[in-house]
Amino acid sequence: MAHASYPIPFDDIEYTAKYAYNWRSAVNDIKDHQSHAFITIMPGGNDQVKRFRIFTKVASSLLGATNSIGIYMGNQTLLLPTEGYIEEVRSMDNDSLPINLWIYIGLRENKSNSGRVYGSGYTYGLKEFNKSEIEIVHSTKDIVEIRDLLYDIVHYVLKNDVTLNDGDTGGHTEEEKIKITYSQGVFVDDMTFKIEY
Repeated sequence: MAHASYPIPFDDIEYTAKYAYNWRSAVNDIKDHQSHAFITIMPGGNDQVKRFRIFTKVASSLLGATNSIGIYMGNQTLLLPTEGYIEEVRSMDNDSLPINLWIYIGLRENKSNSGRVYGSGYTYGLKEFNKSEIEIVHSTKDIVEIRDLLYDIVHYVLKNDVTLNDGDTGGHTEEEKIKITYSQGVFVDDMTFKIEY
């Protein structure tokens, strides 16, 4: 951990602040920050979830003990307010991972020429866990349903250290068979798993 007595350049975090869905006033709130701290948990083994749990506890303690306004995780494009971060950490236990603190879930809505609304969602940050990112592209499902399914899949994958494969199926129940394919990302650079939802 190290303290830097200068702000993160606004240009470096402005884009992330604009899309900080858990912190609507982020752009205005961060403009006048005066300094920042670096927190790093060095790799020690292959258990990235354990490493992130430790990071999360250290970050939460630091946020609670200082007048910090929030936390920026550049590799995940996450910018989170102090209060929300600490609150989410309180729910972390052996069965519940704080996915909202580790993975950005992006959502998009598009209208077709006929006026029909399609939703899409994608993850950003699974690479930190040595996993491929996940996308739902051009779905007729509601944005809330898309986000919930992505959240549930990410939680399942990280909690159980699951490796998805091209051609797998999954769902909320044993009967639900949602096809999973592996191809070039639409919203994320690199190859991603597509959930046909």
